[in-house]
Amino acid sequence: MLVRTKTPGREWPMPERNPRGTYLRIADARRGRIGDGSEIERLPSEAALMESYRAARTMVKRALDVLEAEGLIKSQPGVGWLVTG
Repeated sequence: MLVRTKTPGREWPMPERNPRGTYLRIADARRGRIGDGSEIERLPSEAALMESYRAARTMVKRALDVLEAEGLIKSQPGVGWLVTG
């Protein structure tokens, strides 16, 4: 379950331990935003996602790789992650 916070840009605090992978929770959150139309063209930068979810770059990258494998996003060098789905 996602917990919205009052801090702009922070969607939910990351727990210390999580039985479901952190990267899967990040992927679920981004998938939801793509599905509800909140993100139409581009995703935030990896650095912005790291800050937003307070997660390591490897976790953010794994989440983005999951979404890319599902065909929802694609990476375009020099531009960032674009929504395709």
